Amino acid sequence: MAFDIIPELCIGCTACSKKCPVDCITGESKRIHWIDPLACIDCGACGIVCPTEAILDAKGQPIPFIKKKGERPIAVVDEVFCSGCDFCPDLCPFDCLETVRDVTSPLSTSVVKMVAPENCTACRLCEDICQKEAIVVRNPDGTDFVNLGRGDVV
Repeated sequence: MAFDIIPELCIGCTACSKKCPVDCITGESKRIHWIDPLACIDCGACGIVCPTEAILDAKGQPIPFIKKKGERPIAVVDEVFCSGCDFCPDLCPFDCLETVRDVTSPLSTSVVKMVAPENCTACRLCEDICQKEAIVVRNPDGTDFVNLGRGDVV
């Protein structure tokens, strides 16, 4: 089951559609929005920016609104495990990640760095594609982000 919008609570602010990494939310400004269940990846990025908490996760539970950007989860790259493969920067819809060559290393290796944490929506596309498990979405306190609507286990 994909995420859903409660029509009675939706104010048409467009915050959810702007944050959706796969553009599965449609609707006009000040009108009720709709989530395409076939395109939704259950990331929860829409819910944490919804000021009226009108978005339900895959289990039918409302996703709590997180007011301040600094309180939202973001992707964290472990440079020790990162191979610099370019998959995650190419996939990131918000250009948060960039592959950078480490010129201080004798081998001049590449690693991925978070270059725009303020744009990260914690959609987890980068985490999902990383074969080295070098990217984890974390809360600001450093704990792993748990999104139960996605099927995470606590």
